[in-house]
Amino acid sequence: MKHFKLNLNWILLLKDLSIAPDKIVLDAKLPTQAYDENYYFTVEQYYRFWKSLRNAIDKPGFAIDVVSAFRPEMFSPPIFAALCSKDFSQALSRIQAYKSLIGPMTLNVVDDGMTIKVTIDGLANEPPLPTELIEMELVFFAHLIRMGTRDNIVPRYVETSAQIEDIDIYNRFFGTEVKTGKQNTIWFERSDTIKPFLTENSDMLKLLETSIGKLMLLNGFPPTTCALRTYLTGHLSAGLPSMETAAKHLAISSRTLQRRLQDESTQFSQVVAELRDDLAKYYLTHSNHDIAEVAFLLGYKAQSSFFRAFALRNQITPSQFRSQARKLSA
Repeated sequence: MKHFKLNLNWILLLKDLSIAPDKIVLDAKLPTQAYDENYYFTVEQYYRFWKSLRNAIDKPGFAIDVVSAFRPEMFSPPIFAALCSKDFSQALSRIQAYKSLIGPMTLNVVDDGMTIKVTIDGLANEPPLPTELIEMELVFFAHLIRMGTRDNIVPRYVETSAQIEDIDIYNRFFGTEVKTGKQNTIWFERSDTIKPFLTENSDMLKLLETSIGKLMLLNGFPPTTCALRTYLTGHLSAGLPSMETAAKHLAISSRTLQRRLQDESTQFSQVVAELRDDLAKYYLTHSNHDIAEVAFLLGYKAQSSFFRAFALRNQITPSQFRSQARKLSA
């Protein structure tokens, strides 16, 4: 049986929507363990949660109300990392890479050179996606690109297989007519998907401002290494930046960056590896993010890659490290 985490702090979301969490838990027939931020929902529980939320809001265009209440601090690492991407195209790549973390659905992204087509579907051998979840996902992707660019991006095309009664409200939200068809898909002009995101990794910037963050990430490092670690800390979650990208941000050439790192007895790959290890230990010690989410925040393309890198460097698995760290702090 497959299990999934919700992609947001749903208790905080419900409070902002003036909905009692207990009401949703009871209506959706969820166990009390669902209040735990690391609780994994079955597919049926996941579906029931969104159906119950739809019933609790009980107004046309409920998904628009929900996404309008979204705040960055509500997001899970995959969605937070997507918002920290350089543009919508990269955000989609990050979400797709960790599609197992986004819920009981598949995400197919097609770039035909003119448009980016995002299509969602249910999992094989599972019940089809409920209307409520389809509404949420289509609205979410439009909201994500608008939130990132701070521009009212209008999709080129929206299609849904769901029978949505309040379709006119969604037509106005998207800025285009929602078609009824066989797929649940939303298309964007490619030129819109490469518009820079104006959002930033404020979570990591806040970490740098704390005493433990400065001590762990910056203290004791020579100037170029320190500057590079500062830049990488704010950008790893959107995917590992290249040396060329980092050099451009530091306003120097790649060759100059390489030479200065050599003068400090290190190199780009070594700085990345050491920073990832430091951040991994921070997350494992001070957060409740699961291993897959930690891997995502560190810019790994797969959880297994993070697992191997951490174990090779520390001679202990991430789970074992977390267990030991918690025993020491108990």
